[in-house]
Amino acid sequence: MKVPLHIRDYEFIPVIIAIGLVFMPLSLIDHIYRSIWTYLSVVLTVSVILMIIHLRSYYEIIINNNEIIVIKLLFKDLKIPVEKIIEISDFNNTLHKYRKPYFLILGLMVLIVAVMNGSNGLESIEKYGFYEASNISLIFFLPLMFVIILYNSYRMSHYPTAIKVKADPGFIGLYPENEEKYLLLKEKLDTLLR
Repeated sequence: MKVPLHIRDYEFIPVIIAIGLVFMPLSLIDHIYRSIWTYLSVVLTVSVILMIIHLRSYYEIIINNNEIIVIKLLFKDLKIPVEKIIEISDFNNTLHKYRKPYFLILGLMVLIVAVMNGSNGLESIEKYGFYEASNISLIFFLPLMFVIILYNSYRMSHYPTAIKVKADPGFIGLYPENEEKYLLLKEKLDTLLR
């Protein structure tokens, strides 16, 4: 089932750190000695970082008779056998409860960051020309990251109740989009522990 979920995923942190360590010298080289290759390398690196952050929220869950499998697009699947599941419980989805102020604040942040970065980028292009100005991917990085966070939060904010699966390696928060998915998930998970 495709359902928005939150899981502590420690596999993607080293990847982001490694890409960040590649990005810093590339960005410095692009700033000091710009060529088409350094420019495109920075654009590609920023795109990969944004893609990994976005794909991190696209996990699928499979509930079998004896295990829960979380399918990850970029990394190894997480398999949790029934013996390692400690508890399955409901909790109030705070993203649903406070979605209006949360999305208002986050939307304003996206707008403010986009306007500030866009105006700084245009000013830099007018002053130095397109080739000598800031790399275009750096101008759009923060606004796009906030848009990704906003979208992922929106996907998890549809239903007032969420499901928490507490297991030995950590927990999984499942955020169904509607009552039908919630009841189906709850029934499947409850039969799993019987």
